[in-house]
Amino acid sequence: ITEQPVPIFYDLVSVYIPKITRVDLLRMSERKQQGDEVWMYDNNLYYIPKSALDLRTYFWKARKYEFSGVLWWGTTSWKQATSGRVSPWSNPTPDTGYKPGDGFFLYPRIGGGPPLNSIRWEMIREGMHDHNYLDLLLTKYEEAESLGRDVSDATTLINEIYSLVSLDSVEISQKQFSQLKERIAEQIIYLDMLIQYGPLNCGDGICAVGEDCEICVSDCLS
Repeated sequence: ITEQPVPIFYDLVSVYIPKITRVDLLRMSERKQQGDEVWMYDNNLYYIPKSALDLRTYFWKARKYEFSGVLWWGTTSWKQATSGRVSPWSNPTPDTGYKPGDGFFLYPRIGGGPPLNSIRWEMIREGMHDHNYLDLLLTKYEEAESLGRDVSDATTLINEIYSLVSLDSVEISQKQFSQLKERIAEQIIYLDMLIQYGPLNCGDGICAVGEDCEICVSDCLS
């Protein structure tokens, strides 16, 4: 149901999908503890003027707040209630009261055949990869921490990402986003090395993020 969890639904509904601006995090946590799923949706992300970064960082929100999934109400809604089928190539606004792009991410192929892709759809795919990338970092972080490894650098990075992400917005530039992705990659490699080998005491000190950890580990084990 596309509503907040409320007591009247508790014995009837097991999946809640509130609008992201109406999410009650406390109630969401309570229902998840009872085995329910909480998803989210944000129809503003359909709109063609939206930036690619908004679509990608949407999935960082999903990971930070541990939503079970995200909902899109349509991907090929090319019809108008008042005039019937229209071409999004010539008119990207589905109907009165809607905005350009609302209800579709794919385009009809002229002459028939499978729908055609869009940049917005590709950004959703990239956002899902970003979600999985962040999830891998958090998984490695938790494993390294459970082994008593020093995860202070990873803690700093995760806190920095989460400080930029809220339900209402993501305060980040494209340059910052790219830099954070690089740091996530470095930390995944480093944490994996810590999990496998423990502290990497190489040369004059402990192998630090940014060094060639594979060479460092090779030196330590030789």
